[in-house]
Amino acid sequence: LSTTRTSSATRTADGEIERAFHACMDELSEDGRVVSQSDSGRKLLWMIPHAGGCIAASGSSAWVVAANGSGQYEHDEEYFVRCILRFVRDTVVASGRIEREVVETYVNERLKQIESGTLSYLAHNMDYCGFVLKNSERT
Repeated sequence: LSTTRTSSATRTADGEIERAFHACMDELSEDGRVVSQSDSGRKLLWMIPHAGGCIAASGSSAWVVAANGSGQYEHDEEYFVRCILRFVRDTVVASGRIEREVVETYVNERLKQIESGTLSYLAHNMDYCGFVLKNSERT
């Protein structure tokens, strides 16, 4: 989450919170196995074929959410950004990696920025389209 006007403390918290959130994704496990990774999009490029799938198309994409020229978020964009913010907050707080007070201060400043139409959100993703061959079709 970013904005055009932030305090230096919030800019510092940006990096801290992003690193903590990615670390949480990298450590989630189910029965001792990693089930989520912050760099899973990159890994899918070789994991899909390794697992017997075929990639028909792939490419990068980005989610960009920002208020319009009037400071309003269109459609459900404000709701979407609030959900992302809540998810990041809940994940980082539950991890105990950063003090709750630091995370809450960060979130409260971000909520004020949503209200003023100055908060923007950008996420980079990898998109894949593919299929799985039947065993008889594999070479």
